[in-house]
Amino acid sequence: MNLQRHFSGDHPLKGKRKPFDRNLHRKSDFVCKRIILNWLWETGYPDAKENPDKYGIDIIDPRVEVEDATTYWPQSGRHPRVNIHVPARKEKFFKDGNILFAIVNGTRDYIMYCSSNIIEKYPVRELPNVFMPKGEYFYITPNEEWKLVKLKEKQMAFERKENTGSLFENEKTSEKQPDFTGEVNVEGALYRVAGWKNKGSDGKKDYISLSLRDATDETWKAKQGSNTGTSNTEDLPF
Repeated sequence: MNLQRHFSGDHPLKGKRKPFDRNLHRKSDFVCKRIILNWLWETGYPDAKENPDKYGIDIIDPRVEVEDATTYWPQSGRHPRVNIHVPARKEKFFKDGNILFAIVNGTRDYIMYCSSNIIEKYPVRELPNVFMPKGEYFYITPNEEWKLVKLKEKQMAFERKENTGSLFENEKTSEKQPDFTGEVNVEGALYRVAGWKNKGSDGKKDYISLSLRDATDETWKAKQGSNTGTSNTEDLPF
């Protein structure tokens, strides 16, 4: 698809993009992905997982690109703007078919989503913003094209502080399963943790052996997301 046909004027697409902010990425990236994954699992997509390719789309099975909208959608309820701006650089994900764009608000209790089939029908314009005062282009999509979802409490994720974690007693269905499961944030990267009770070699002291797994591993599924319950959304456009 040629973006040039969307322009209202004769300005060339300069292809500029905002600089990568590692601290901002660490603060919001895994949290927003976790929220969207929990929502997808509850909506009927139990195979949804984070993409192990860090340069690819955020979530696969189904394909979803996720954005933290805190800076321009800090409050609960519907997004306040008349139009929602989708970065034109995300067009690289369109070539493999329809995808979903999902944005998460600042209070982490609402999301809005729209399919790329709808987004690409609208014009692309250069818009100054807090990250890029010049040279970044966006699809200008009307707010009414986006579906609003109020998240259930179990679909919401809390923002774990760096270098902290927690373990919870696991409801085991077999002896091989861990006695404890949880997660830990190591310098902004999220890991799943599993723990097994063990006896020391002297038979007196008990200890817990631990295993860590990168949260991008496809086996990372929150227990509450393993079912295929219903949600207050319409059918997703996949």
